[in-house]
Amino acid sequence: MAKNSFKLLEEEMEKKFEASSKAIKKNVNSRRDVWALIGDLFELYIPKIFSTLIGSASFTSRSQDKKLEGGE
Repeated sequence: MAKNSFKLLEEEMEKKFEASSKAIKKNVNSRRDVWALIGDLFELYIPKIFSTLIGSASFTSRSQDKKLEGGE
């Protein structure tokens, strides 16, 4: 009995794209890792930067208030 032509086509396609599917998977995984790293950086450092800026702004404001009052 002859083999199903669709089965042959499927086997051909699997052989043809086997190497490229591994490359695609590697590419997707590396991009996902990069986005995870960027997300971690935002999650860890952005709040710290804002709190530092707000803290320094309030410190500057307080020191200017003291100068205006004649405290320094």
